[in-house]
Amino acid sequence: MTQTSFDTLTTTRLLQEAGITDSQAEAITFAIKSGLEGELATKIDILNLESKLTQSIAETKIDIFNLESKLTQSIAETNRNVAAVKHQLDKHDERFVMIDKQFVMIDDRFDKMDDRFDKMDERFDKMDERFDKMDDRFDRMDVRFDKMDERLTKQEILLASFKNNFKWMYAFGSAILVILIMLVIPVVMEVFAL
Repeated sequence: MTQTSFDTLTTTRLLQEAGITDSQAEAITFAIKSGLEGELATKIDILNLESKLTQSIAETKIDIFNLESKLTQSIAETNRNVAAVKHQLDKHDERFVMIDKQFVMIDDRFDKMDDRFDKMDERFDKMDERFDKMDDRFDRMDVRFDKMDERLTKQEILLASFKNNFKWMYAFGSAILVILIMLVIPVVMEVFAL
């Protein structure tokens, strides 16, 4: 701020000549001097301040523009990332549908095999009945039938082993499917939370 000179003696004398008492003249002079020596701004000070404010506002506008540009780029990149994740999830969904179809086909095949084995079991039961009725007449054939029973037992053991292996494979596949779903759901939720 610009300092201006102030003649206190002249001001006090002029006030006294105008009929103001000495103490009042001194008080008024002191008040005027305090006001002038304080932080009064001149027109030049105001213009300088206005120039600085204008420059600061321009810089702030540039900063805001740069931030808007960066934010727009960041939003565009985020949108691209979301689209890429969605595309990957769609591919995974298609693969899961295919896997489900394959498991349905496998289940159908095992059902058909179970039906065939049930029919075979019925046929073997009928044969056992016939052989039991003919047991007295065909003692010589007992040895052969025992061998057939052993083979049938081995087949049943193999079938039971095969069924157990399939159940284990089916359980393992189901566990993998559950794990994959548990991994995909948080990613989807995170993507939609953005």
